[in-house]
Amino acid sequence: MAQALAESGVRGIAILDVQQDIGDQSARDLGQQTGIDALFYRVDVRDADAVGQTIKSIVDYFGGIDILINAAGIAEYVPPYPPIQYFIDPPSQLQHQSRKLPH
Repeated sequence: MAQALAESGVRGIAILDVQQDIGDQSARDLGQQTGIDALFYRVDVRDADAVGQTIKSIVDYFGGIDILINAAGIAEYVPPYPPIQYFIDPPSQLQHQSRKLPH
């Protein structure tokens, strides 16, 4: 997302994350690749006071926030639903039978 914004002409990007080394590297790489002012702020989005202070710091530095993208979350593997073929038969057989789909 930050790369696409940088390529579209934004002047600066603030990257917020709880992982310091990944955030530092992301901001550094983005700045080097695009020439924009990319800064990293370490913050845990579960801490409202820390988020508020970080937002204040960003506004103080950049003069405001024009676009905000919230992509915060905890990533964990969740298996996908079974493929649809587990629920219905091939289209050629649908006209000959019906059944209630599980929910």
